[in-house]
Amino acid sequence: MDQDAGALALQRKLCERWSQAAGLAIELRTSCAAFGPTRPARLTPPYELILLGFVLNELGDASVDTLRSRHAWLSRLCELLTPDGALVVLEPALREQSRSLQELRSLFAAGGGPPYVFAPCLHRAGCPLLERERDWCHEQLPLALPARAAQLARAAGLRTAQLSYSYLTLHAADRSLAELAPGVAAYRVVSAPLRSKGKLELLVCGQHPTRRLQRLDRHASEANAAFDALQRGSVVQLLTDASAEAALVRVDARTGVRVLSAVDAPAADDHDGMC
Repeated sequence: MDQDAGALALQRKLCERWSQAAGLAIELRTSCAAFGPTRPARLTPPYELILLGFVLNELGDASVDTLRSRHAWLSRLCELLTPDGALVVLEPALREQSRSLQELRSLFAAGGGPPYVFAPCLHRAGCPLLERERDWCHEQLPLALPARAAQLARAAGLRTAQLSYSYLTLHAADRSLAELAPGVAAYRVVSAPLRSKGKLELLVCGQHPTRRLQRLDRHASEANAAFDALQRGSVVQLLTDASAEAALVRVDARTGVRVLSAVDAPAADDHDGMC
């Protein structure tokens, strides 16, 4: 569904090309229509997956009234899901749009469900990255553009080595990304690696008050070698006796690091260390 008929026509061509390359039959139905505060018409629920790709940022500013209307609209869309269905919202990795999505996530978390906040969070408490105006939560993945697309991106002044976005996944069932580590203290990395003289730090978020993991270079060991590869979006468990109630948890030479969900390292020219 899109307001741009040309974009839908292009989507159909891309879908047909991918269908042939993958050897899979795809039935694609498009609708040239505008999104609004009411649920889109001509739908045939239930759906296993609903994907909103860069839609919310086109529906107005991030005012309180807009936030509430978006919450109500997404709630209505979630009513179209199967009992184990999910709705995924993708937004630009910009501060205003990402923080607006984080505020939406907090509203759904406070509501208790359904729908339930499945990802990206390991918890359903308030978002700690909303405490400071300069912070926001987003993801970053390696990206290898085709040569022609990379040329266009460079001409437009865009990055060609990373794909950045923010997202929220709502689930019809009472499920959560915390299923990766049931009953244990796990952390989701919400910053790029923060390297300074003699140490490596990561800002993290999870079910516990810990907000920063730190390892001194002299404590690097085989047990914690996986700490070096952690990137924004990684989910990790520390095999340690350290208290998960501390704001800062130090990784020493004996601390085991278990990666529950990995993200490949971005290009070496990425110097963004903030959330």
